[in-house]
Amino acid sequence: RWTGGVTLTHATMATMSKRSRVGVDVSNDHKVRFFPYAGAFGPAGVTNGQKDLGIRNYKSYTVDYLGQYKFNLPLGIESNLSWGGQGFWDIEDLLLAVGNTFAGPGVSSISSAATTQASEAYTETINMGFLAQDRLAWKDRLFATVGIRIDGNSAFGKNYGYKRYPKVDISYDMTKDGYLPEWISSARIRGAIGQAGKMPGPFDSFTSYASTPVFASGIGIVPLNPGNPNLRPERSTETEGGFEGGFFKDRLGLEATLFMQVTNDAIVPKSYAPSAGFQTAQSVNIGEIINHGWEAAVNYRVYASGQMDWTTGFKFDGNHNKITDLGGVNLGNNSFRVGYPIGGVWDRVPTGFSVVTAGTSAVTNTPCPSYGCPVTTRSDTAVYLGPGLPTFNASWSNEIRYGPFSFYVLLTEERGAVFGNGDRAYRIREGGSDEYLSALGPGGVSTFKSDSIAQFASILNYNDSRNSVRLREVSLAWVIPARLTAAAGLGSSSLTLSGQNLWWWDHCNCTDPNMNWAGASAFGFNNGFLQQPAARLFRFSVKTRF
Repeated sequence: RWTGGVTLTHATMATMSKRSRVGVDVSNDHKVRFFPYAGAFGPAGVTNGQKDLGIRNYKSYTVDYLGQYKFNLPLGIESNLSWGGQGFWDIEDLLLAVGNTFAGPGVSSISSAATTQASEAYTETINMGFLAQDRLAWKDRLFATVGIRIDGNSAFGKNYGYKRYPKVDISYDMTKDGYLPEWISSARIRGAIGQAGKMPGPFDSFTSYASTPVFASGIGIVPLNPGNPNLRPERSTETEGGFEGGFFKDRLGLEATLFMQVTNDAIVPKSYAPSAGFQTAQSVNIGEIINHGWEAAVNYRVYASGQMDWTTGFKFDGNHNKITDLGGVNLGNNSFRVGYPIGGVWDRVPTGFSVVTAGTSAVTNTPCPSYGCPVTTRSDTAVYLGPGLPTFNASWSNEIRYGPFSFYVLLTEERGAVFGNGDRAYRIREGGSDEYLSALGPGGVSTFKSDSIAQFASILNYNDSRNSVRLREVSLAWVIPARLTAAAGLGSSSLTLSGQNLWWWDHCNCTDPNMNWAGASAFGFNNGFLQQPAARLFRFSVKTRF
């Protein structure tokens, strides 16, 4: 991955400035999965070996401009007027190649496989936005902002143009009037109301088709995506109020916020019956989703001196959402029901357990062994099991500076969410799950426990908790002494070694409690299937000035 940018700043006069910025972010990802010829490796469909190769090339170009003009208004009001624009140009190219069935051991290239498949996906998205706002201040204690943003995107339906998002916020510094005790260093109350939007996927508004073989050598086309020319961006209106305070010369800091968000025209997938011909779901706008919650933060400077500093901080937030109106759209999906959270988890649940001593096993289709055939029964309909997103999050951070060295560590926790662990049941049915294999007897002989696990997974999915604690980040930085950087003709410089997503503790039988199969943009966050755990990232960075 490579990122870079150029920033130009120009001050026309003491009260006016302009800034232009151009940036680029380039990522190249290669993923390989290999199953050797020898042995019964891999999921269903893998015979005598398989190799998968995925290549992702992503480029994002950004351009933005911001102008500011400061001037005074009557009644002692100071104005800071800002205006500007921003553009994004994102290009993503995906290549996938699969080779199945090798001729013998030692073969590992896709081109050497008996059957090969390849696919390619290319997306290009352009987004443009313009903004204007005025930041007003009165006697350095009362502040107000009025602004608007206008967005346009290539993914909007052809019957939809630009979207406007206004905002207003106000805050008051309570320490300026002198009626607070001295141990309160700072105190501010604030409130805001504003709108924001979310763009659709790159091709959600377009009708598309896919090729398919016809007889021996002919090529035909079939419907793929129905498209939606009336597709609109999501529009969220959020109202919030909060308090910020510093105590004992800002050694202790507190922050609290309450918010209410109403989302209209939420973009969700609507499936069609197979007889309609389309293979993918149509992106549609639904009525209304209400989201409400709170946020709180505590920061404390434990120790401070010229040689050493230690600061610790806690952050908490709670969140609940529910669908209040589907706008007359029948999605045919349990994840979207009025009165329940978006992406809620619904599934059949076990209703009973018994042991049958005669007859045939439903799993192996052989006569029941001497210990009997374990049988779990299930409910006829799906029941609600919980939200797909966490309802509570917490984090604990510590930053310690000792001379030129700085150490940082971050722990996070999430609770309240569940997900459909389809991966767990699938691995059991394929006979490759550690949970199932560990229940077998010596020599791989079936046992009452292994048969119970297999029969359960044959008729039910597993739904596990996402509750987890994660070591999110650890880093160590060193500010290089000036005598060393000066000798090289450099200015202030530092070296940083960091690691992210290093370890986690959970209660689910899964590779990662945050696994999902389709991504949040497709509301697939409530299901995990054949996913690898999130990567552990290690970075070494050098920052300098010259």
